[in-house]
Amino acid sequence: MEDELTGILVAIHPDTSFDPANMQGKIGIITSADLEADDFYVSFGKGEQARYPSGTLLVLREGSEIYQDLLTRHKELEKQDFKNLFEINLLQQKGSAKSIKDAMNIALKSDTLLTYGMTTLQDKLGIEAGIDISQEQKRRMSVVR
Repeated sequence: MEDELTGILVAIHPDTSFDPANMQGKIGIITSADLEADDFYVSFGKGEQARYPSGTLLVLREGSEIYQDLLTRHKELEKQDFKNLFEINLLQQKGSAKSIKDAMNIALKSDTLLTYGMTTLQDKLGIEAGIDISQEQKRRMSVVR
C-alpha cells in the first residue's frame, strides 16, 4: 500500500497550521510513506521535501462523488462553482498527471471547490479507522496471551 502512494499528487491544505515547508495551497508529489506512523514525504521539486501527516494532505475526491454532487447539489452551487466542479470532473477523467494537477489547482481556488472537489488523504485512506482496528487487535492479542 505504501508503495502505491508513491507518485500521488497531493496539495497541502491551505489552512493547515502544520506546514514545515511553508507550502500551504501548493501541490507536491508523495515520494515515500509510512502509514503506521502517518508520515508522508512530499516533494515540491528543486530538492524541496517535507514530512506531513495525512490530515494536512488533500487529494481529489472520487470522480463519481464529484459528479453525484453536480447532479444533486446543482441548485445550491453558484454558477461559476458548478462550472469549475464540472471542469475538475472532466480533467480528472483524463487521468494524466497534468490534468490531475490542473484539476487540483482549480479546486484550490475557493472553499466551496475545496469542499466539493477534494478530501484529506487521511479520509481517503481511512487511516484513523485502520489505527483503531490495529489497537483493538493488539488489545485482544494481549488478552489472549
